[in-house]
Amino acid sequence: MTNQHSSAYGPLIFKCPLCSSIPPERREEFLQDVRYTLKRYGKGDMLFAQGAEYKMLYILIQGEVR
Repeated sequence: MTNQHSSAYGPLIFKCPLCSSIPPERREEFLQDVRYTLKRYGKGDMLFAQGAEYKMLYILIQGEVR
C-alpha cells in the first residue's frame, strides 16, 4: 500500500458517482475543504476487517473489492 496526497491525484475523486455531480468550478474548493488520502493497494491486501468500525468514507476509484 502507498499513500499519496497531491493536487495532481485529487481530481480522481470526481470519477466517483457520489462526487461527479460537483460542478467543475467548485471542485478545487471542494478538494481544499475535504481531507483526503489516496491509497494504492496491491492484489490480496486487506482494506477492511469484518465487524470493524470506520469513521471515514472510502471511495474506490479503480479495481474491485471482494
